[in-house]
Amino acid sequence: MNNKKQIILIFFTGLIVALFLLEIGLRIVGGISRNNLAPEAISVLAKEEKQYCILCLGNSFTAGYGAPKGKSYPSQLQKLFNKETKGKKVKVINAGVGNQNSAELLSMLEYNIIRWNPDLIILQTGQPNFWNQYKYKMYLERKRSVRFFRKSIFYLNDFLYCSRVYRLSLLLIHEMKKRSANQNLQIKKRDPYYSEIIERFRLLEITKEMSPFDQGKLEETVNFLKREVAFFPREVNNYRFIGDIYFFQNKHKEAAEWFIRGIKADPGYRRNGEGNKNYFLLSMVYRCPGNEKVRKLIDEFMDEFRKSNPEYSENLIFLRNQEIYDWIESDIKEIIRIVQNKKIKIILQNYPPPAINIEKVVYFNSIFLSEIAKDHNIAFVDNCRIFQEILDRGAKRDDFFVPDGHCNAKGYEVMAMNIFNKIKEEGMIEPDK
Repeated sequence: MNNKKQIILIFFTGLIVALFLLEIGLRIVGGISRNNLAPEAISVLAKEEKQYCILCLGNSFTAGYGAPKGKSYPSQLQKLFNKETKGKKVKVINAGVGNQNSAELLSMLEYNIIRWNPDLIILQTGQPNFWNQYKYKMYLERKRSVRFFRKSIFYLNDFLYCSRVYRLSLLLIHEMKKRSANQNLQIKKRDPYYSEIIERFRLLEITKEMSPFDQGKLEETVNFLKREVAFFPREVNNYRFIGDIYFFQNKHKEAAEWFIRGIKADPGYRRNGEGNKNYFLLSMVYRCPGNEKVRKLIDEFMDEFRKSNPEYSENLIFLRNQEIYDWIESDIKEIIRIVQNKKIKIILQNYPPPAINIEKVVYFNSIFLSEIAKDHNIAFVDNCRIFQEILDRGAKRDDFFVPDGHCNAKGYEVMAMNIFNKIKEEGMIEPDK
């Protein structure tokens, strides 16, 4: 017995020591990485005199992960202004912090504004919120209805997040989930026209735009898919495609009805690692403003579904994702409010398209952020759409991205040009008289 206790004691002591050494190692590596980034920070951020100041706020895509020093998008944006702007001195500041979520960015906003006194802020945030919930309590504190027990969970998360080991574990878990997702939609081909439809809907869900060719064949496509539904009633993606057509025509009631039918057709659908996407798409409809009748329809379906299909109730996971969307939206709105109250101009941008088209990422990148910009009447840079258009013209993804999904120097050059063109288009920088 004593030997077993000694073995257990030795094991846990060794585990604690190993975690401690790993923590120390991660902190040393982090310190070295920050030091290596210092030369670019000094050259880009140094202030000489009163200039038109552009402050770039965001996470790793702003910091420039994946590219050599001096090749982040803020650095390349600075070079564009140095080359093409006359009669106006412009200084671009890179305040990007890797893995920084919207709450962390918001908590540092006042400090960055006081420090840099910017005339324009380029904002890119939200993507890390899906795996980094640090400071989520800031959002909960703005919602007084949240119970103390739920808040306490995130207080504990904030405490643990001070540990590099804990953060590394969260990133590894997120990476494992991301890799387990199915990269390409794989559906059994039953008709040559079917593969054409799949490709068309892939583009539709990414770009949010129907081409004139698509518009002219909508009725034909819907009729074809309805025949598919009749012959293959458990193929849930056919319901999804019909719902997509109605959704992008702003026929939200019809879209919700088809997504609901797609869920009912096979609640536990899974093929090649892909689940029933109608759950997620239903959440997109639910979020659309001004649809109280549609929301009531969805609420009634959810109540009934949870009672009749308790084993699949967890598939209505979009409510948890919705909490993340609500959190991001609340933070971005607060950022916009603070910035505009200080008479500072702002541009919101989304992220380049990911290699794996996970539903929540596509929605977040292609629809969610652009809707926030539209609601607040601020300029929006659609990096996702622009990159996708480049790739659809035949460019290779490897020409613009590194394997982990970040841009390389050429990719950040595209981002810089997108922002530069938007600034010129909006006339945000007036030339000196």
